[in-house]
Amino acid sequence: MDIRQMKYFKTIVEEGTISKAAKKLHMAQPPLSMQLKQLEEELSVILLKRGNKQVELTEAGNRFYKRCLQILDLTEITKNELKQSYQDVLRIGITSSNSGLIQQESIQEFIKKINMFNMLSMKGLLMKFLIYYYHIILI
Repeated sequence: MDIRQMKYFKTIVEEGTISKAAKKLHMAQPPLSMQLKQLEEELSVILLKRGNKQVELTEAGNRFYKRCLQILDLTEITKNELKQSYQDVLRIGITSSNSGLIQQESIQEFIKKINMFNMLSMKGLLMKFLIYYYHIILI
């Protein structure tokens, strides 16, 4: 069982049919049905009663659906927290007229100490960017 299968299951439940879920997920119906069947086999339970027009959650399916919602929410929360906390970027632009700044001793020490540094030359314009990725650690 993986996150992708949980997303598939959630979509099937919310759309009410495997066909509608397949359309929403931009995939064919047979592979989606196979994923559902594999999930049910792995869990050793029937999650959905398949009807002519609608699917209906079984008791096990209802429990699994609630857990899927929790797990998928936690996954999104975790992704967002990591993006906000660990991908902050400080960009300092230096043009050719003030490129001497990069030669200052304090900047050179900073570059050596941090070791997360990129200098880019953009399209022959003697522009340089000092990029430093910093991490915020909440205690």
